[in-house]
Amino acid sequence: MEGLPPEIAEEVEVVRAIYGDESVHVCADADPAQGFRIEVALEPRVEQGAALVSATLALLLPPGYPCDAVPQASVERSRGVSDGGTAALLAAAKRAVQEHGLSEDGCMCQLLGEVSEALDAANDE
Repeated sequence: MEGLPPEIAEEVEVVRAIYGDESVHVCADADPAQGFRIEVALEPRVEQGAALVSATLALLLPPGYPCDAVPQASVERSRGVSDGGTAALLAAAKRAVQEHGLSEDGCMCQLLGEVSEALDAANDE
């Protein structure tokens, strides 16, 4: 992936392997001095046709990520997720950053996994 530091490019490839190429978008217009923006479209892990909710999570990877800075998460778009559900998604992201942030391996996969679990729970509500 052009323009991304190798450690971030490698982590994005792992995220793509888990969530699918079509679900992961690297925003190419970002200024590297401001960091990198990655958007991941998430759906609950349920049977085909049983997904009642979805969300697109934006991750801003600031300069210094992954060892010296943590990602900032926001919900860009959502379908069927209440305000409380959105808050639960962001709380899950925050917990994952607190637990796994500042690791030389990065924390995008852990963060997305925690948010996916919260999205699964929102689908069950």
